[in-house]
Amino acid sequence: MDFLTATLYGVIQGISEFLPISSSGHLTLLPYFIKIPPPGVFFDLAMHGGTALAIMAYFSSDLIKILKSLFAENKAYIINCFLATLASVLLILPLMGVAKEMRSPVVVMMNQIVFGLILFFADLYQRRHPKKFPFETAVLYKAVIMIGLAQAVAIFPGVSRSGITLSMALFLGVSKYEGGRFSFLLSLPLIFAGLILEGYSVYQGGAGQVSLFPTLWGVVVSFLVGLMTIHFFLKIFSRVSFLWFTLYRLAIGLVIGLLIVW
Repeated sequence: MDFLTATLYGVIQGISEFLPISSSGHLTLLPYFIKIPPPGVFFDLAMHGGTALAIMAYFSSDLIKILKSLFAENKAYIINCFLATLASVLLILPLMGVAKEMRSPVVVMMNQIVFGLILFFADLYQRRHPKKFPFETAVLYKAVIMIGLAQAVAIFPGVSRSGITLSMALFLGVSKYEGGRFSFLLSLPLIFAGLILEGYSVYQGGAGQVSLFPTLWGVVVSFLVGLMTIHFFLKIFSRVSFLWFTLYRLAIGLVIGLLIVW
């Protein structure tokens, strides 16, 4: 792993993590296109760590409110986050073994197409059936558990964590902005849990498995690009049809299919 490749990974992660186009799908495909050995799960998670730091920086005021709610009478938001995370973990655990065997271009192609279409229909549904979901004032058991279960499906490359959680939120009638905000904050526990587990695995296997300084540089790049992407996405996505993201995902799926055939 060199610094140029780490920069490329960081840019792709910083953009694709927050757009509903699947960061894991793009990172999985990159070695096939630039002809390098796959950097490994820990490197992928490190890139996600960079974008997790971007979430923490951008939503710092929200995180402070959540922490303060631990000592307040109304703990609705943090309970909603906890229930959604718990639902994700309970579904991820039995899926992990299968997901590790499905990091291939064919799987990414199928998931880009299928979940891209789901995102489009979810957007159409929400426009016709908008509802108010007071995440901060009421515990929404059914809604947050369904969003949490949807998040778990993103363990498969090409699904898109933000895309599938947003799709579920939209099918429930949640606004794009509120669904996006909840989705971004919801990613933090799983990302850091994954980093800890994979970090321990690397430590047990020996530090030589990781190119330390290029990895750290990739984290910095993904953090900075992620900050800009969050700001841009939240500014426009409430006003933009998700059709454009669906078309992009269909195009990526088509390109992957052609490359597989050729």
